[in-house]
Amino acid sequence: MLDPRLTIRANGDLQFSQLEEPFMEALREIPRILQLSETDPSARNRLFPNPYDQDEKDKEWMKHCTPDLEHLFRSAGEMFAEDLLSAQRDPLHPTLWRLLLPATHLRAWMSTLNAARLTLGVIHQITEDNMDPSVEPLDPHSGRALAISMIHLLGWIEEMLVHAALE
Repeated sequence: MLDPRLTIRANGDLQFSQLEEPFMEALREIPRILQLSETDPSARNRLFPNPYDQDEKDKEWMKHCTPDLEHLFRSAGEMFAEDLLSAQRDPLHPTLWRLLLPATHLRAWMSTLNAARLTLGVIHQITEDNMDPSVEPLDPHSGRALAISMIHLLGWIEEMLVHAALE
């Protein structure tokens, strides 16, 4: 198994390469996961929590700020999905993929990856202890184990993007 690579092009764009099919399948799941965040009340509350402990202020926040935040999340997810459509097979290694991430889309990707991780965590009721196999061993046949693996993978991609942004 090859390690995916992330390189920074001269113009600042990011290039993923050596992406194997399971990696691409995981990325293609993200738009579906984001749809869950729009329909599942617990996921929605995780992404758009009440910032105050006062009903009136929370109502005002929901009325005036939440629609803009929802729009930003939705736009970031759409940008992510469009970028995925640009994935191409590597001409030298037809079983591998490469994917261009425009530098201007970096924040949208990080927002989308984080929203997907949070959504998976809420829907599968994953705690910090669940993320550590030494604390709680995983049943490899459960959907929860798949969600935990996906959360780890998306976190790893986020980490790669943060390092690239700092360079």
